[in-house]
Amino acid sequence: MITLKKATIDDFDCFYNIKCEQNNIYWSGHSEKPDFDKLKNWFYNKLNSKNREILIIKYNNICCGYIYVDLIEDNKIEISYGVKEKFSRKGIATSSIQKVIAYLDKYENKEIFCYVADQNIPSIKVVTKNNFKKTDDCKLVTFNQIDEQVNMRKYIYEK
Repeated sequence: MITLKKATIDDFDCFYNIKCEQNNIYWSGHSEKPDFDKLKNWFYNKLNSKNREILIIKYNNICCGYIYVDLIEDNKIEISYGVKEKFSRKGIATSSIQKVIAYLDKYENKEIFCYVADQNIPSIKVVTKNNFKKTDDCKLVTFNQIDEQVNMRKYIYEK
């Protein structure tokens, strides 16, 4: 069973472990695992943020991922997510995005979107299965691990 919960201080160790995994480091555009203390400070600050909510993904009550919900301007919400490598390709991300869309129903008339790297085929499958439509809107992001710019494409959720 997959559930989402608002992150608390107690979730930091799991969050940190996910952020240290090679896939998460790569798709986040970083070149190495995060500094424990810096990430802990950042995490604690975000727990009280008015613009970002961190949700923890649990599978059978085991922490296996996270979703960021960012309130952008008055009418937009950006989501991004990460799942532990050992839980990948099990439908957990797909189900979690379904659940976050239902959770975000409380924000009426908001555009929900995400950016996905053109070469991140698993994430493209996750968002398109959840009714996100590919747009022509792109931004170039430098991926430090490969020292190259990667095309991040915007996908917009359609009800």
